Amino acid sequence: MHIYKHRQVGTVMLWSLGLGGALAAMILVLVPAPSSIAGTVLVILLLSLGLFHSLTVEVNTSEIIASFGPGLIRKRFPIGDIHGARIVQNKWYYGWGIRLTPHGWLFNVSGFDAVELDWWVCCIHGRVIWRIIPTSTIWFRGWLECGSAKLATGARPI
Repeated sequence: MHIYKHRQVGTVMLWSLGLGGALAAMILVLVPAPSSIAGTVLVILLLSLGLFHSLTVEVNTSEIIASFGPGLIRKRFPIGDIHGARIVQNKWYYGWGIRLTPHGWLFNVSGFDAVELDWWVCCIHGRVIWRIIPTSTIWFRGWLECGSAKLATGARPI
């Protein structure tokens, strides 16, 4: 059962990758002997556009799932492995896509507000911090504050 599900479209990402792809396509069409670089760039931009055009965040009773685009790239966070969560704001230069930031891993297609999950993978890997940019951090804040998020430690989120 879904408690929360929303798909956020990365409008700026769509425009920038789309314009880059259009420019690469124009070079391929208009330049008499285009290099293979333009074709390679076009393929990379189109793949990036298809894979990272949106971010879907789903919350159900057992896990939080964050997936990009059609869902080929996704991450599952079992609720029982989450030891804390809080609303944070990212710097503009952390960028889009999947990034390793000074605060941990980031899933982002647009915006700056995020939910930071303190996720314990297992004893070998230890603690991993993930930041996910959901459309409604307001909903997540309410979900976290009302105690609906059953965190592994039983502690209330920050």
